[in-house]
Amino acid sequence: MKAWSRLFNHWNGLVFGLVLFSALSSADTIKPDASVPLDPDRAYYLGLMCEKGEQGFSQDLVKARQWYDMAAGQGHVPAMNRLGVMYFQGLAGLEANPDRALELFLKSAATGNGVGEFFCGVIYYLGAGATESDKTKALDYFQKASQKGNYDAQNALGVMYYNGEGGVQKDLAKAKFWYEKAAIQGNAEALFHLGDLHENGLGGLERDLNKALDLYRSSADKGYEPAVQRIRELVGSVKTGKTQVP
Repeated sequence: MKAWSRLFNHWNGLVFGLVLFSALSSADTIKPDASVPLDPDRAYYLGLMCEKGEQGFSQDLVKARQWYDMAAGQGHVPAMNRLGVMYFQGLAGLEANPDRALELFLKSAATGNGVGEFFCGVIYYLGAGATESDKTKALDYFQKASQKGNYDAQNALGVMYYNGEGGVQKDLAKAKFWYEKAAIQGNAEALFHLGDLHENGLGGLERDLNKALDLYRSSADKGYEPAVQRIRELVGSVKTGKTQVP
């Protein structure tokens, strides 16, 4: 649940070129000024450019945060999400503040935004700041976000069914269902978890080490370190004869 950068692939824009056309002409000379707020869409995309260091902007997380703050203050939901991540992780010159992050994610979730719902689930699952761990609430938010296609929430839901958390019984078939939903969309953790099910013949699957290795490799290709480690272990076990691959 820590692969925050992948979550931003969910967030769509509103006619990128048209919104930015006039704002980008000055690039780094444009500075956030709370006394002269820009249109929230424009402020949000200026934040994106500062965060990523694109379109002639130098990468500057502090300036990105200021643009997101301007947009979020005007009700811009994707800006709330990105600002929430910054508060949650203590980025862009901020001290980690999970309480402020949860405020922003709850506002986002109240609009039905799947990213905001996912992050509410994360905070309730982990417990952070003044928020005690509440896995029943976490499950509810993950379910809402999963129904909207959020693959990180789908993976998290799979984990909760695998472990039997949040008031649900352990159900490996349901865990497999949600892992598959997330894996189809390229979620590295879900690919790893599916590999584990295939390796061990769980969730109604027959044991299939070749399939497990394929899934672990797909996960590793996306940079998921536990998958890299599991491939080494599994391949080493096969070479020493401890594990037989049909």
